[in-house]
Amino acid sequence: MARPAKSRSNGRNGNNGATLGFEQTLWQAADKLRNNMDAAEYKHVVLGLIFLKYISDAFEEKHAALVAQGADPEDPDEYRAEQESNPTTRRLAKMNLAIRGIDANLGSEHADSFHRDLHKVLKADFVMANPPFNMSDWGGERLRDDARWKYGVPPARDYKDVPGFCKSATTEEIAAHGHVLTPGRYVGAEAVEDDGEPFDEKMRRLVRHAWREMAQGRKLEETIRKNLKALGYGL
Repeated sequence: MARPAKSRSNGRNGNNGATLGFEQTLWQAADKLRNNMDAAEYKHVVLGLIFLKYISDAFEEKHAALVAQGADPEDPDEYRAEQESNPTTRRLAKMNLAIRGIDANLGSEHADSFHRDLHKVLKADFVMANPPFNMSDWGGERLRDDARWKYGVPPARDYKDVPGFCKSATTEEIAAHGHVLTPGRYVGAEAVEDDGEPFDEKMRRLVRHAWREMAQGRKLEETIRKNLKALGYGL
């Protein structure tokens, strides 16, 4: 998402700040396409035009903010790094991020992060991913020695059922539940290792703790009421 500083005019005349009118030209072109494209395809053209100016302005605002903070606006690490393999989803994701004011770098194009990582040198504090769940041929055989498997190598083909997390239910199981798709009916609960504490003792201990927490909650509630009353908002 980096760009040469001051190398573009943002669609404005450098002398008087007037717009050059390219937005109107693009809109007229889209209008002509309306009768020659399916609605499912045309929406991508229109949505792109609607957000074109907004995205450009949002990027310029972020760039200016980084300059004001003394940060390097050309440093990719100053922006959020993401990747999407589906081209349509990628375009919609860019629009979604833009309208929410989230700066991001989705890479130069759509690509599969497993087999064509566009952020190979990126080191992140947090990673949110949508793995190929229930996809039998995601190419895991080619990634057995991948450096990213720090916490273990995933199954090469189908992801396995994990109690309390995921479950590949059969149509018979779904029918047995009246076709209700509430996840908890199928994934069950994660197996918990017995800690050796008898149930009755643990229950009494947890109840005593719950009573203390509720008593503390009542004290806090009373303090809040008094403070609100002092501010003239008592009930």
